[in-house]
Amino acid sequence: MATSGFTSLPIAVANDRTVALPTTGTTND
Repeated sequence: MATSGFTSLPIAVANDRTVALPTTGTTND
C-alpha cells in the first residue's frame, strides 16, 4: 500500500502513517 512514495522511508513508519491517516493520506506525503 504505502510503497508508492514511502519506499525511502522505513516500513514501520510508512505502515503506521497509512493506518493513522485515511486512504488519501498515503499520497499526502
